[in-house]
Formats: sequence, C-alpha cells, structure tokens
Amino acid sequence: MSSSLTSSNRINIPAVCRIADGKTGVTTGTGFLIGPGLIMTSTRVLTFDTAHTSTALFFENSKKNTIAVRFLPEEYYFEGKYPDYMDYCIVACERDVLFNIKAVELPLVQSKWPTVSEGDLVLVVQHIIGSSPAAENANKSVNSSSSGGDSTTASTTDQKRFEEVLRCRNNLCFLKATGSVQTAGCPVFNDNGQLVGLQSQFRSEGEGYLNRVLVLPAIVQHLFANSQLNRLPQNVRFNDVWITWFIEKDVSRIISIMANFRSEEMVRKAAQRLCDLTTQQSLIPQIIQCGGIPVILHNLRTFSTDVELAGLGLRALWNVSIGNDENIKQVVEEDGTSVIIVAMENFPQEESILEFGVVLLYNIYGTPSAPDFLHLYGERILVVLKRAVKTFAEVVVVQKFSFLLFTLLLKKISYCGENLMKDNIMQHVAFLIESKHKQVFLMEVVMQFVGELSQDKMAVKQYCAAVQPVGYSIAKVVELIVLLMLEYKMNDTILIHGNKALWGLGDEPSIRIIILQNPQTQEAFQASLPSLASSSRRV
Repeated sequence: MSSSLTSSNRINIPAVCRIADGKTGVTTGTGFLIGPGLIMTSTRVLTFDTAHTSTALFFENSKKNTIAVRFLPEEYYFEGKYPDYMDYCIVACERDVLFNIKAVELPLVQSKWPTVSEGDLVLVVQHIIGSSPAAENANKSVNSSSSGGDSTTASTTDQKRFEEVLRCRNNLCFLKATGSVQTAGCPVFNDNGQLVGLQSQFRSEGEGYLNRVLVLPAIVQHLFANSQLNRLPQNVRFNDVWITWFIEKDVSRIISIMANFRSEEMVRKAAQRLCDLTTQQSLIPQIIQCGGIPVILHNLRTFSTDVELAGLGLRALWNVSIGNDENIKQVVEEDGTSVIIVAMENFPQEESILEFGVVLLYNIYGTPSAPDFLHLYGERILVVLKRAVKTFAEVVVVQKFSFLLFTLLLKKISYCGENLMKDNIMQHVAFLIESKHKQVFLMEVVMQFVGELSQDKMAVKQYCAAVQPVGYSIAKVVELIVLLMLEYKMNDTILIHGNKALWGLGDEPSIRIIILQNPQTQEAFQASLPSLASSSRRV
C-alpha cells in the first residue's frame, strides 16, 4: 500500500475482513490480518468465548470467492484490558486458506510509526455492526425499482470512509461521528496507506456517539509491556529496537526486549547487555523482579547450540544466583539444572561454560531449598565432569568444583567409584597433588574426594588390579598423599581425609604393604592424630 490514498483511489485492502456471528451471519465488527493466522480487532467485537462461535469473512462481495475462517482463541487470544480505552485484541485463526493474503504491517519500532495530527485525513475501512447478508438481500429486493442515490442501509460490503481528525488526546484521536451506526475493530490508514490505529464508533452514555481511533503506537507499546510482540512478524534491526524500547538504567527493559524479540541477533545482543548488568550487584533485585531468570533460561533453551549465548547465559545465571538461595531456588523451579547440563554437554571444549556450569551445579546442590538433582542427572553429570577435569587440567575452578561434585556423586551412584577408577582418576589426583599442591583449597577438596573414594572396596580392588600408568604407580600416589599431609600439618581437612584415604586404600593387602613400606607414613599418621581427636570430640 505504497500509493497515496485519495477519494479517487480507494484501493482494495484484502487483509480486512468482516467478523460475523457464526450462526446468524450478523456482523459483529471488523478485523484485519496482521500476520500468519493472527487477526486484530476490538474487544467489543470478540471475547475469548465469542471468538469460538464467530467467523472472519475475507473477499466478501468481491470478484474472488469468499473465504470463511474460524477463530482459534485457545491457540492464542490476547486483549487490552487496562486502561479502559485500550480497546483491541489479537486472536489466532486458521492460516492455511489465508496464505495468499498480504497482512497489514504492524510496525514495531518508533522510526516506522506514522504520526497522526489534528486536521489529517484518514481512511477508515469498516463493516457496520448489525448488518447481515439476509437483511441486505431483502433491502435490495425492496429497492430494486428505485433509481438514483445510494442506499443508507448497512451493507456487509466494507465501507471505506475518509474522515478528518478533529482532535488528538494522548493515545486517542477523535473523528466526526457518522450517524447512529456502530462499528468496532476497524483499521485506519493514513494517506500513504500506513496503518495508524484502530477505529470504533459506539454510543457513550452522556456523550452520544463517539467515533475514536486508538493510535498504533499505543497498541504496540501495550503489546511490548505485556511481552506479546514475539507473536508478530518481525523484520527489524537491533539498533532500531534498542532506540525504541531501551530506557537507561532500566533493567526491566532489557528483559522485555528479550521477551518480545526472539531472533538470534536480538537475543545475543540483548543478552550481552543483560550479562554486563548482572555484574552490578545493586541491579540484581531489579533483574529478578522483572523476570530475568526465566528469560535467561528460555534463551539458553532456544539457542542451545549457540556457544556465545550459552556462555553469556551461564555467566548471567551465576551472577544473579551467587550467594542467594531464593534466586537459586527459582533457577531450579524453572528446570535450570537440566539447561546448565545441556550447555556443558554441548560445549565440552569451552572453558568458561564448564567453569560456570560446575560452579552453578554445586551451588544448586548446596542450597537447602533445592531438590537433590543427582538422582535424576547424576549419570550425565559424571560423564561431563570426567571429560572436564582432563580437558581443563590446569583450570583450578573446574578442578575444585568437579571434585566436590565427584565426592557427592560417590554417595549417590553405586558404580561411580569403579567408573572413575576405570578412567584412571587416581592418576589425575596424583597429577594435581604434584603440580597444584600450593593450592590449599583445591588440595582440601582432592583429599576429601580420595578419602571418600577409598571407602568403596570394589573401586579400590579395581585400582589395585589395573595396570598403572607410567610415572603414577600406586607407590607414587601413596607417597604424594603422605607428603601432602606432612606439608599441611596444621590443616585438619587434609590430615583427616588423608588419614581416611590411607586406611581405606590399606584395606587392600597389596596396597597396605606399599603404605607401610613408605618411610614417612608413620609421621603422617602421627601428624593426623590431633586432628582426628579434635574431630571426634566435635562429633
């Protein structure tokens, strides 16, 4: 509709339809197609209930065959409820028969919104409420002998009326009332054929008949505020979206942008900005309040194969959940645990994704209000962690939190110890003690793991029977445990769990001999006695 609309150029607008009662055929209002299977009209025309029994009629009284379309409100129905003048609704309809009809464009960014001013001439395309084919045919019969003049009886054919805008107030424009007819849901176009609003004429108590237009920007802004723009066709650039919808220091606007515009480009750029803001602790409450966690998780699911978005999403989840049990609980309630695991499975070579992933999983498990997810996802987590500790052997965060989770998994999965032994986990333990022994917190975690693993008799038997890697014999592993205990004689955690590890491994006779042959074993045991005694008293 690029050509100018004048009184001599009342072009046909095929996207406009008559809405009628499905049983009687009586007109209840006007509507127009705004996207595949989506019709916009007035809430005066269709409610959720009446949409089930109404029909949209396209090409009526034209050279083309009339197309009757059923509404599908159970698939989608959204209406403006507040404020009172927000008189519009969007309803899903059958789409297959409408494939060749060009929808009316509903521009979603400010740069494309047409302006309406007092004195402008606009085109209203309307069907008079109460008209029906039966009444029209009867009227034609009565007037068949008349000559000259137009019939004033309401017709089911759409009427295209040019009206002057008398005044504009906030989100409404007012036109001159047209007799006592009533209309609703009618599209209004400017001289360039651009949609400028939704017209209705109705009787208002105390004011007579009002002919008013709800302007397009008000409708689009209302849809944005209710996260409904994602339902509409979107052919916009991110910069235009950002200029239109973002307000400085208003985090909720980023959440709303991500909820309304879900193309990959939009989500990536908005997620980048959201992630940057989650680093500011003062903004976290605002992010949570406006639904940040569900939006982040939704985007992680939708773009699960996009490495950049996966990294941004996990980082943002960590930022908003660290040290906050309520936020972690919300992540769990939104099934965020499985989303995190999927990201780790999809990108096993991405360091940042594995880092944030293992930390998030451990934090979730450690939250009192969170359910025990290891029973449900333990096997998948075990696979991911085994690969992660070898791939990122030098990354302390991955090592620390992976071994914390390994220790938990040993208590939940009966075969976990044997599975880890089969993958030469003790070789990796020896590597960590040998190369990272100055990382005291990591060493505490590793000793806790070895202490727990050594209690699994079948795993220890498997370790004893397996061929040991060159340079990491059982004797070498025992020596490293003993040396670590002696290096940290004042660290209760390392001493207690080191003692537990030596006793557990020593249950296997061949390993017991190796332990007793080590010249420093006795000193290590003696160094651990005060810590063991203190621990016993605390219990």
